[in-house]
Amino acid sequence: MITTKMNTWTYVAIVATTLFVTCGANEELDATYEHDEMNFQLPNGYNDRRIPKQRGKSMVDVRCAIFIQSLGGFSEKTMTFEMQFFRLCEWEDHRLANLTEDLAFLPEEVKIWKPPVLMMSLAEVDEVQLRPILLTPAGQVIVRHEVRATVHCLMDLHAYPMDTQTCSLFINLVSGNYRFHWGVPSNFDTGSAKSAAILRMPGVHSQLRLEKLEMLAYTNSHIYEDVRCIYQSETCYFNDAKECFRYCPQSEERCYQCNHYFGDCSTSIAEDCEMTKFNKTNMHVFTTGEMRFTLVRRLRYHLLQTYVPCFFIVFMAWINFWLDMDSPPARVSLGVTTVLTIITQSAQTSRIPEVSYIRAIDVWVSVCQIFVFLALVEYAVVSYIKRWRHIKKAQKPTSPASTKESKNQMEARQQPNTTDVRQQSNATDSGQQPDAGDSRQQPNAKRLRSGRYYAEAIERVARIVYPTAFLVFIVIYVCVYNQFRI
Repeated sequence: MITTKMNTWTYVAIVATTLFVTCGANEELDATYEHDEMNFQLPNGYNDRRIPKQRGKSMVDVRCAIFIQSLGGFSEKTMTFEMQFFRLCEWEDHRLANLTEDLAFLPEEVKIWKPPVLMMSLAEVDEVQLRPILLTPAGQVIVRHEVRATVHCLMDLHAYPMDTQTCSLFINLVSGNYRFHWGVPSNFDTGSAKSAAILRMPGVHSQLRLEKLEMLAYTNSHIYEDVRCIYQSETCYFNDAKECFRYCPQSEERCYQCNHYFGDCSTSIAEDCEMTKFNKTNMHVFTTGEMRFTLVRRLRYHLLQTYVPCFFIVFMAWINFWLDMDSPPARVSLGVTTVLTIITQSAQTSRIPEVSYIRAIDVWVSVCQIFVFLALVEYAVVSYIKRWRHIKKAQKPTSPASTKESKNQMEARQQPNTTDVRQQSNATDSGQQPDAGDSRQQPNAKRLRSGRYYAEAIERVARIVYPTAFLVFIVIYVCVYNQFRI
Protein backbone atom coordinates (compact mmCIF):
# COMPACT_ATOMS: atom_id res chain seq x y z
CA MET A 1 0.00 0.00 0.00
CA ILE A 2 1.25 3.48 -0.83
CA THR A 3 1.48 5.65 2.29
CA THR A 4 1.12 9.40 2.51
CA LYS A 5 4.80 9.72 3.27
CA MET A 6 5.75 8.29 -0.09
CA ASN A 7 6.19 10.74 -2.91
CA THR A 8 5.14 10.32 -6.50
CA TRP A 9 8.36 8.53 -7.45
CA THR A 10 7.51 5.77 -4.98
CA TYR A 11 4.30 5.18 -6.82
CA VAL A 12 6.21 4.98 -10.09
CA ALA A 13 8.69 2.47 -8.67
CA ILE A 14 6.06 0.26 -7.11
CA VAL A 15 3.88 0.28 -10.20
CA ALA A 16 6.86 -0.48 -12.44
CA THR A 17 8.28 -3.26 -10.27
CA THR A 18 5.16 -4.97 -8.97
CA LEU A 19 1.81 -4.25 -10.50
CA PHE A 20 2.76 -3.96 -14.15
CA VAL A 21 5.38 -6.70 -14.10
CA THR A 22 3.03 -9.16 -12.43
CA CYS A 23 -0.25 -7.95 -13.90
CA GLY A 24 -1.20 -11.49 -14.89
CA ALA A 25 -1.15 -12.64 -11.24
CA ASN A 26 -3.97 -10.40 -10.06
CA GLU A 27 -7.36 -11.49 -11.41
CA GLU A 28 -9.12 -8.38 -10.24
CA LEU A 29 -6.56 -6.17 -11.97
CA ASP A 30 -6.82 -8.30 -15.11
CA ALA A 31 -10.57 -7.87 -15.09
CA THR A 32 -10.09 -4.12 -14.89
CA TYR A 33 -7.71 -4.18 -17.87
CA GLU A 34 -10.12 -6.33 -19.83
CA HIS A 35 -12.96 -3.96 -19.02
CA ASP A 36 -10.88 -1.00 -20.23
CA GLU A 37 -9.87 -2.86 -23.36
CA MET A 38 -13.49 -3.54 -24.23
CA ASN A 39 -14.52 0.12 -23.91
CA PHE A 40 -11.45 1.75 -25.51
CA GLN A 41 -11.33 2.58 -29.21
CA LEU A 42 -8.91 4.71 -31.22
CA PRO A 43 -10.41 7.67 -33.06
CA ASN A 44 -11.30 7.23 -36.71
CA GLY A 45 -8.47 7.99 -39.12
CA TYR A 46 -5.73 7.56 -36.46
CA ASN A 47 -2.37 6.76 -38.09
CA ASP A 48 0.27 5.32 -35.78
CA ARG A 49 3.00 6.26 -38.31
CA ARG A 50 2.22 9.98 -38.35
CA ILE A 51 3.95 12.28 -35.86
CA PRO A 52 1.42 14.10 -33.64
CA LYS A 53 1.68 17.89 -33.75
CA GLN A 54 1.45 19.68 -30.43
CA ARG A 55 -0.68 22.76 -30.09
CA GLY A 56 1.37 25.90 -30.68
CA LYS A 57 4.62 23.95 -31.07
CA SER A 58 6.52 22.86 -34.11
CA MET A 59 8.08 19.80 -32.41
CA VAL A 60 6.97 16.99 -30.14
CA ASP A 61 8.55 17.21 -26.68
CA VAL A 62 9.45 13.83 -25.19
CA ARG A 63 10.01 13.98 -21.42
CA CYS A 64 11.94 11.10 -19.87
CA ALA A 65 12.86 10.19 -16.30
CA ILE A 66 14.94 7.32 -14.94
CA PHE A 67 14.72 5.27 -11.75
CA ILE A 68 18.09 3.52 -11.25
CA GLN A 69 17.87 0.33 -9.20
CA SER A 70 21.50 -0.80 -9.48
CA LEU A 71 24.73 0.71 -10.74
CA GLY A 72 27.87 -1.44 -11.06
CA GLY A 73 29.99 -3.48 -10.79
CA PHE A 74 32.63 -1.71 -12.77
CA SER A 75 35.19 -3.68 -14.76
CA GLU A 76 38.53 -2.16 -15.73
CA LYS A 77 39.30 -5.14 -17.96
CA THR A 78 36.26 -4.79 -20.20
CA MET A 79 35.80 -1.03 -19.62
CA THR A 80 32.10 -1.55 -18.85
CA PHE A 81 29.66 -1.33 -15.95
CA GLU A 82 26.28 -2.89 -15.23
CA MET A 83 23.13 -0.83 -14.91
CA GLN A 84 19.49 -1.68 -14.23
CA PHE A 85 16.82 1.01 -14.37
CA PHE A 86 13.26 1.92 -15.30
CA ARG A 87 12.78 4.54 -18.01
CA LEU A 88 9.53 6.51 -18.13
CA CYS A 89 8.87 8.66 -21.20
CA GLU A 90 5.88 10.91 -21.82
CA TRP A 91 4.65 12.87 -24.84
CA GLU A 92 1.42 14.50 -25.93
CA ASP A 93 -0.72 13.08 -28.68
CA HIS A 94 -3.69 15.44 -29.15
CA ARG A 95 -5.47 12.82 -31.21
CA LEU A 96 -5.88 10.71 -28.07
CA ALA A 97 -7.25 13.53 -25.89
CA ASN A 98 -10.68 13.26 -24.25
CA LEU A 99 -10.86 9.50 -24.85
CA THR A 100 -10.97 8.72 -21.15
CA GLU A 101 -12.12 10.50 -18.01
CA ASP A 102 -9.27 9.29 -15.82
CA LEU A 103 -5.85 7.66 -16.05
CA ALA A 104 -6.46 4.66 -18.30
CA PHE A 105 -4.49 1.65 -19.53
CA LEU A 106 -4.28 1.01 -23.24
CA PRO A 107 -4.83 -2.57 -24.41
CA GLU A 108 -1.81 -4.41 -25.72
CA GLU A 109 -3.21 -4.77 -29.24
CA VAL A 110 -3.71 -1.01 -29.63
CA LYS A 111 -1.03 0.49 -31.85
CA ILE A 112 -0.17 4.12 -31.23
CA TRP A 113 2.66 6.38 -32.37
CA LYS A 114 5.84 6.16 -30.29
CA PRO A 115 9.02 8.22 -30.59
CA PRO A 116 12.14 6.31 -31.72
CA VAL A 117 14.14 6.25 -28.48
CA LEU A 118 17.58 4.73 -29.05
CA MET A 119 19.97 3.85 -26.21
CA MET A 120 23.62 4.40 -27.09
CA SER A 121 27.04 3.30 -25.70
CA LEU A 122 25.68 -0.10 -24.72
CA ALA A 123 27.60 -3.36 -25.01
CA GLU A 124 24.58 -5.49 -24.11
CA VAL A 125 20.97 -4.51 -23.44
CA ASP A 126 17.81 -6.29 -22.40
CA GLU A 127 14.93 -3.82 -22.73
CA VAL A 128 11.37 -4.83 -21.86
CA GLN A 129 8.35 -2.58 -22.30
CA LEU A 130 6.09 -2.76 -19.28
CA ARG A 131 2.41 -3.18 -20.10
CA PRO A 132 0.00 -1.53 -20.19
CA ILE A 133 0.65 1.97 -21.57
CA LEU A 134 -0.88 4.82 -19.59
CA LEU A 135 -3.10 7.48 -21.17
CA THR A 136 -4.34 10.65 -19.48
CA PRO A 137 -7.52 12.59 -20.37
CA ALA A 138 -5.33 15.38 -21.84
CA GLY A 139 -3.78 12.98 -24.34
CA GLN A 140 -0.50 12.43 -22.48
CA VAL A 141 0.96 9.00 -23.24
CA ILE A 142 3.31 7.40 -20.66
CA VAL A 143 5.41 4.39 -21.60
CA ARG A 144 7.61 2.48 -19.16
CA HIS A 145 10.59 0.28 -19.96
CA GLU A 146 12.70 -1.95 -17.73
CA VAL A 147 16.28 -1.95 -18.97
CA ARG A 148 19.21 -4.16 -17.96
CA ALA A 149 22.28 -2.97 -19.80
CA THR A 150 26.04 -3.30 -19.92
CA VAL A 151 27.35 0.18 -20.66
CA HIS A 152 30.69 1.03 -22.26
CA CYS A 153 32.91 3.36 -20.28
CA LEU A 154 36.34 4.30 -21.61
CA MET A 155 38.33 4.59 -18.39
CA ASP A 156 41.57 6.50 -17.97
CA LEU A 157 43.73 4.49 -15.55
CA HIS A 158 46.78 6.77 -15.37
CA ALA A 159 46.01 7.61 -11.73
CA TYR A 160 44.69 4.16 -10.77
CA PRO A 161 43.73 3.57 -7.96
CA MET A 162 43.52 7.28 -7.14
CA ASP A 163 41.48 7.97 -10.25
CA THR A 164 38.14 9.59 -11.02
CA GLN A 165 36.11 8.15 -13.88
CA THR A 166 33.38 9.73 -16.00
CA CYS A 167 30.90 7.36 -17.66
CA SER A 168 27.93 8.34 -19.81
CA LEU A 169 24.66 6.82 -20.94
CA PHE A 170 23.12 8.33 -24.08
CA ILE A 171 19.47 8.44 -25.14
CA ASN A 172 18.95 9.64 -28.71
CA LEU A 173 15.77 10.68 -30.45
CA VAL A 174 17.07 9.87 -33.90
CA SER A 175 16.02 12.36 -36.61
CA GLY A 176 12.43 13.45 -36.95
CA ASN A 177 10.47 16.35 -35.54
CA TYR A 178 10.85 15.71 -31.82
CA ARG A 179 12.93 17.01 -28.94
CA PHE A 180 14.27 15.22 -25.85
CA HIS A 181 13.73 16.63 -22.35
CA TRP A 182 14.61 15.41 -18.88
CA GLY A 183 11.56 15.56 -16.65
CA VAL A 184 9.09 13.66 -14.51
CA PRO A 185 5.85 12.70 -16.32
CA SER A 186 3.28 15.39 -15.64
CA ASN A 187 0.72 12.97 -14.26
CA PHE A 188 3.15 11.90 -11.49
CA ASP A 189 4.74 15.26 -10.78
CA THR A 190 3.11 16.86 -7.73
CA GLY A 191 6.09 19.10 -6.99
CA SER A 192 7.88 16.67 -4.65
CA ALA A 193 10.21 15.25 -7.31
CA LYS A 194 13.55 17.04 -7.11
CA SER A 195 15.14 15.54 -10.18
CA ALA A 196 14.44 13.56 -13.34
CA ALA A 197 16.70 10.79 -11.98
CA ILE A 198 16.18 8.88 -8.79
CA LEU A 199 18.60 6.29 -7.40
CA ARG A 200 18.35 3.39 -5.05
CA MET A 201 21.61 4.09 -3.28
CA PRO A 202 22.09 0.62 -1.70
CA GLY A 203 22.19 -0.70 -5.27
CA VAL A 204 25.24 1.40 -6.17
CA HIS A 205 28.39 -0.73 -6.27
CA SER A 206 30.77 0.14 -3.43
CA GLN A 207 33.89 -0.19 -5.60
CA LEU A 208 33.39 3.36 -6.89
CA ARG A 209 31.66 6.20 -5.09
CA LEU A 210 29.09 8.19 -7.07
CA GLU A 211 30.16 11.78 -6.64
CA LYS A 212 28.06 13.61 -9.21
CA LEU A 213 25.35 12.94 -11.78
CA GLU A 214 24.84 15.31 -14.69
CA MET A 215 21.86 15.16 -17.03
CA LEU A 216 22.21 17.05 -20.30
CA ALA A 217 19.89 17.58 -23.26
CA TYR A 218 21.39 19.01 -26.44
CA THR A 219 21.26 18.96 -30.19
CA ASN A 220 23.63 16.55 -31.80
CA SER A 221 24.87 15.32 -35.15
CA HIS A 222 27.27 12.70 -36.46
CA ILE A 223 28.11 14.88 -39.47
CA TYR A 224 27.97 18.55 -38.46
CA GLU A 225 30.17 19.88 -35.68
CA ASP A 226 28.55 23.29 -35.14
CA VAL A 227 25.05 22.11 -34.25
CA ARG A 228 25.81 21.13 -30.64
CA CYS A 229 23.74 23.29 -28.34
CA ILE A 230 22.91 22.42 -24.71
CA TYR A 231 19.40 23.58 -23.91
CA GLN A 232 18.93 21.76 -20.59
CA SER A 233 21.30 20.68 -17.82
CA GLU A 234 20.79 19.27 -14.37
CA THR A 235 23.50 18.43 -11.80
CA CYS A 236 23.04 16.34 -8.67
CA TYR A 237 25.64 15.78 -5.95
CA PHE A 238 25.64 12.69 -3.75
CA ASN A 239 28.03 13.68 -0.97
CA ASP A 240 25.39 13.09 1.70
CA ALA A 241 24.68 9.49 0.67
CA LYS A 242 27.38 7.85 2.79
CA GLU A 243 24.90 6.59 5.37
CA CYS A 244 22.96 4.77 2.67
CA PHE A 245 25.58 2.00 2.48
CA ARG A 246 25.07 0.97 6.09
CA TYR A 247 22.38 -1.34 7.34
CA CYS A 248 19.22 0.30 8.55
CA PRO A 249 15.66 -0.97 9.04
CA GLN A 250 13.21 -0.01 6.34
CA SER A 251 10.94 1.60 8.90
CA GLU A 252 13.31 4.54 9.34
CA GLU A 253 12.92 7.69 7.33
CA ARG A 254 16.56 7.76 6.22
CA CYS A 255 16.25 4.25 4.77
CA TYR A 256 13.30 5.36 2.70
CA GLN A 257 15.36 8.29 1.45
CA CYS A 258 18.21 5.94 0.53
CA ASN A 259 15.90 3.85 -1.63
CA HIS A 260 14.55 7.00 -3.32
CA TYR A 261 17.57 9.29 -3.37
CA PHE A 262 17.52 12.49 -5.42
CA GLY A 263 20.75 14.12 -4.29
CA ASP A 264 21.43 17.82 -4.07
CA CYS A 265 20.25 18.92 -7.52
CA SER A 266 20.20 22.15 -9.49
CA THR A 267 18.61 22.68 -12.91
CA SER A 268 19.60 25.07 -15.67
CA ILE A 269 17.57 25.70 -18.84
CA ALA A 270 19.13 27.68 -21.67
CA GLU A 271 16.37 29.84 -23.10
CA ASP A 272 18.64 31.17 -25.85
CA CYS A 273 19.14 27.65 -27.20
CA GLU A 274 15.65 27.08 -28.51
CA MET A 275 16.97 24.78 -31.19
CA THR A 276 18.79 27.70 -32.81
CA LYS A 277 20.95 25.38 -34.85
CA PHE A 278 18.45 22.57 -35.14
CA ASN A 279 17.03 22.13 -38.63
CA LYS A 280 14.02 19.87 -38.32
CA THR A 281 14.17 18.98 -41.99
CA ASN A 282 17.74 17.69 -41.67
CA MET A 283 17.74 13.98 -40.92
CA HIS A 284 21.37 14.11 -39.72
CA VAL A 285 20.56 16.39 -36.77
CA PHE A 286 18.84 15.03 -33.67
CA THR A 287 18.56 15.59 -29.92
CA THR A 288 20.38 13.63 -27.23
CA GLY A 289 19.85 13.07 -23.54
CA GLU A 290 23.03 12.21 -21.66
CA MET A 291 23.45 10.92 -18.13
CA ARG A 292 27.04 11.56 -17.05
CA PHE A 293 28.25 9.74 -13.94
CA THR A 294 31.30 11.05 -12.07
CA LEU A 295 32.74 8.19 -10.03
CA VAL A 296 35.57 8.31 -7.50
CA ARG A 297 37.37 5.08 -6.67
CA ARG A 298 37.36 4.06 -3.04
CA LEU A 299 40.97 3.86 -1.80
CA ARG A 300 40.64 1.86 1.42
CA TYR A 301 40.91 -1.52 -0.27
CA HIS A 302 44.09 -0.58 -2.12
CA LEU A 303 45.56 0.98 1.02
CA LEU A 304 45.20 -2.31 2.88
CA GLN A 305 46.19 -4.57 0.00
CA THR A 306 49.02 -2.65 -1.71
CA TYR A 307 50.20 0.61 -0.19
CA VAL A 308 50.54 -0.37 3.48
CA PRO A 309 52.23 -3.77 2.81
CA CYS A 310 54.76 -2.19 0.46
CA PHE A 311 55.50 0.51 3.03
CA PHE A 312 56.26 -2.07 5.71
CA ILE A 313 58.46 -4.08 3.37
CA VAL A 314 60.55 -0.97 2.68
CA PHE A 315 60.67 -0.34 6.43
CA MET A 316 61.98 -3.88 6.97
CA ALA A 317 64.71 -3.23 4.42
CA TRP A 318 65.69 -0.10 6.36
CA ILE A 319 66.12 -2.20 9.55
CA ASN A 320 68.88 -4.02 7.69
CA PHE A 321 71.14 -0.96 8.12
CA TRP A 322 70.99 -1.25 11.91
CA LEU A 323 72.25 -4.82 12.05
CA ASP A 324 75.94 -5.53 12.64
CA MET A 325 77.75 -5.68 9.33
CA ASP A 326 79.92 -8.45 10.77
CA SER A 327 76.81 -10.70 10.75
CA PRO A 328 76.43 -11.68 7.09
CA PRO A 329 73.80 -14.42 7.64
CA ALA A 330 71.37 -12.04 9.34
CA ARG A 331 71.78 -9.20 6.87
CA VAL A 332 71.73 -11.33 3.74
CA SER A 333 68.70 -13.28 4.93
CA LEU A 334 66.75 -10.11 5.72
CA GLY A 335 67.76 -8.47 2.43
CA VAL A 336 66.82 -11.45 0.27
CA THR A 337 63.55 -11.92 2.17
CA THR A 338 62.45 -8.33 1.59
CA VAL A 339 63.33 -8.53 -2.12
CA LEU A 340 61.32 -11.72 -2.62
CA THR A 341 58.41 -10.33 -0.59
CA ILE A 342 58.15 -7.13 -2.62
CA ILE A 343 58.25 -9.14 -5.83
CA THR A 344 55.39 -11.30 -4.57
CA GLN A 345 53.46 -8.21 -3.50
CA SER A 346 53.87 -6.61 -6.92
CA ALA A 347 52.35 -9.70 -8.54
CA GLN A 348 48.97 -8.74 -7.09
CA THR A 349 48.65 -5.95 -9.63
CA SER A 350 48.57 -8.53 -12.44
CA ARG A 351 44.78 -8.87 -12.10
CA ILE A 352 44.47 -5.25 -13.16
CA PRO A 353 44.09 -4.91 -16.96
CA GLU A 354 47.21 -4.40 -19.03
CA VAL A 355 47.46 -0.92 -20.51
CA SER A 356 50.05 0.80 -22.66
CA TYR A 357 50.89 3.45 -20.07
CA ILE A 358 52.20 3.62 -16.51
CA ARG A 359 49.63 3.77 -13.73
CA ALA A 360 50.00 5.25 -10.28
CA ILE A 361 50.08 1.83 -8.66
CA ASP A 362 52.90 0.78 -11.01
CA VAL A 363 54.96 3.79 -9.94
CA TRP A 364 54.44 2.97 -6.27
CA VAL A 365 55.35 -0.73 -6.54
CA SER A 366 58.33 -0.07 -8.82
CA VAL A 367 59.86 2.56 -6.54
CA CYS A 368 59.38 0.28 -3.51
CA GLN A 369 61.19 -2.48 -5.40
CA ILE A 370 64.06 -0.11 -6.16
CA PHE A 371 64.40 0.91 -2.50
CA VAL A 372 64.39 -2.69 -1.29
CA PHE A 373 66.93 -3.73 -3.93
CA LEU A 374 69.21 -0.80 -3.07
CA ALA A 375 69.17 -1.87 0.59
CA LEU A 376 70.51 -5.28 -0.44
CA VAL A 377 73.11 -3.75 -2.77
CA GLU A 378 74.24 -1.39 -0.01
CA TYR A 379 75.34 -4.30 2.18
CA ALA A 380 77.29 -5.83 -0.70
CA VAL A 381 79.11 -2.51 -1.23
CA VAL A 382 79.78 -2.05 2.49
CA SER A 383 81.07 -5.60 2.83
CA TYR A 384 83.49 -5.10 -0.04
CA ILE A 385 84.78 -1.74 1.23
CA LYS A 386 85.31 -3.21 4.70
CA ARG A 387 87.69 -5.82 3.20
CA TRP A 388 89.30 -3.46 0.69
CA ARG A 389 92.71 -3.00 2.44
CA HIS A 390 93.23 -6.73 2.96
CA ILE A 391 92.39 -7.50 -0.64
CA LYS A 392 94.83 -4.89 -1.83
CA LYS A 393 97.65 -6.33 0.28
CA ALA A 394 96.95 -9.86 -0.88
CA GLN A 395 97.25 -8.79 -4.51
CA LYS A 396 100.82 -7.40 -4.04
CA PRO A 397 103.69 -9.73 -5.25
CA THR A 398 105.96 -10.81 -2.39
CA SER A 399 109.62 -12.00 -2.44
CA PRO A 400 111.21 -14.56 -0.05
CA ALA A 401 113.32 -11.81 1.53
CA SER A 402 110.35 -9.60 2.22
CA THR A 403 108.41 -12.56 3.56
CA LYS A 404 111.22 -13.39 6.02
CA GLU A 405 111.49 -9.76 7.04
CA SER A 406 107.73 -9.52 7.67
CA LYS A 407 107.91 -12.65 9.87
CA ASN A 408 110.73 -11.10 11.93
CA GLN A 409 108.68 -7.91 12.37
CA MET A 410 105.65 -9.88 13.53
CA GLU A 411 107.75 -11.77 16.10
CA ALA A 412 109.24 -8.54 17.31
CA ARG A 413 105.75 -7.06 17.76
CA GLN A 414 104.63 -10.08 19.76
CA GLN A 415 107.60 -9.82 22.21
CA PRO A 416 107.19 -7.09 24.79
CA ASN A 417 109.82 -4.35 24.76
CA THR A 418 111.24 -4.39 28.29
CA THR A 419 112.99 -1.06 27.82
CA ASP A 420 109.74 0.73 26.88
CA VAL A 421 107.88 -0.97 29.73
CA ARG A 422 110.59 0.09 32.22
CA GLN A 423 110.44 3.68 30.94
CA GLN A 424 106.67 3.78 31.20
CA SER A 425 106.74 2.42 34.77
CA ASN A 426 109.36 4.98 35.80
CA ALA A 427 107.30 7.74 34.31
CA THR A 428 104.28 6.52 36.21
CA ASP A 429 106.21 6.33 39.48
CA SER A 430 107.51 9.85 39.06
CA GLY A 431 103.94 11.15 38.59
CA GLN A 432 104.17 11.80 34.89
CA GLN A 433 101.21 10.72 32.66
CA PRO A 434 101.75 9.32 29.18
CA ASP A 435 100.93 11.64 26.32
CA ALA A 436 97.32 10.93 25.25
CA GLY A 437 97.86 12.52 21.88
CA ASP A 438 100.75 10.22 21.14
CA SER A 439 98.76 7.15 22.22
CA ARG A 440 95.84 7.96 19.89
CA GLN A 441 97.87 9.17 16.97
CA GLN A 442 99.04 5.80 15.73
CA PRO A 443 95.68 3.90 16.07
CA ASN A 444 93.72 6.75 14.41
CA ALA A 445 96.14 6.83 11.50
CA LYS A 446 95.62 3.12 10.95
CA ARG A 447 91.79 3.53 11.26
CA LEU A 448 91.66 6.28 8.65
CA ARG A 449 93.56 4.12 6.28
CA SER A 450 91.31 1.08 6.80
CA GLY A 451 88.25 0.18 4.71
CA ARG A 452 86.16 -0.53 7.82
CA TYR A 453 86.17 3.15 8.69
CA TYR A 454 84.59 4.06 5.35
CA ALA A 455 82.14 1.17 5.58
CA GLU A 456 80.87 2.37 8.96
CA ALA A 457 80.52 5.89 7.58
CA ILE A 458 78.40 4.63 4.68
CA GLU A 459 76.20 2.73 7.13
CA ARG A 460 75.57 5.87 9.22
CA VAL A 461 74.68 7.93 6.15
CA ALA A 462 72.37 5.22 4.76
CA ARG A 463 70.40 5.08 8.00
CA ILE A 464 69.36 8.70 7.47
CA VAL A 465 69.26 9.08 3.69
CA TYR A 466 67.23 5.92 3.04
CA PRO A 467 64.06 6.80 5.05
CA THR A 468 64.33 10.48 4.15
CA ALA A 469 64.37 9.73 0.43
CA PHE A 470 61.39 7.38 0.78
CA LEU A 471 59.36 9.96 2.70
CA VAL A 472 60.12 12.56 0.05
CA PHE A 473 58.90 10.14 -2.60
CA ILE A 474 55.64 9.58 -0.69
CA VAL A 475 54.99 13.33 -0.45
CA ILE A 476 55.64 13.84 -4.17
CA TYR A 477 53.53 10.80 -5.07
CA VAL A 478 50.53 11.98 -3.08
CA CYS A 479 50.78 15.56 -4.34
CA VAL A 480 50.98 14.48 -8.00
CA TYR A 481 48.21 11.88 -8.04
CA ASN A 482 45.88 13.45 -5.51
CA GLN A 483 44.94 16.10 -8.07
CA PHE A 484 43.10 13.43 -10.06
CA ARG A 485 40.65 12.94 -7.20
CA ILE A 486 37.74 15.24 -6.47
